[in-house]
Amino acid sequence: RAAPPDEPPAMGMAAQPQLVSDEPQAKPQPLDPAPLQALLGAVLSDNTKAAVAEAPENLQAALILGSPDFMRR
Repeated sequence: RAAPPDEPPAMGMAAQPQLVSDEPQAKPQPLDPAPLQALLGAVLSDNTKAAVAEAPENLQAALILGSPDFMRR
């Protein structure tokens, strides 16, 4: 039997972390692809560069990090 939230945990039972917060979460911001392109630009293939350039800005960093060029490094 689990202890009600206002009771301390029974002897020998660790307190369970709160997995869900009641507070509203801020919307995550997309990762800026510019530092990745500057760092990895020399090793990215022309196909990867073209795909990244055509993609929406919020997906560009994910495409770089998920590219075959990055996976080889």
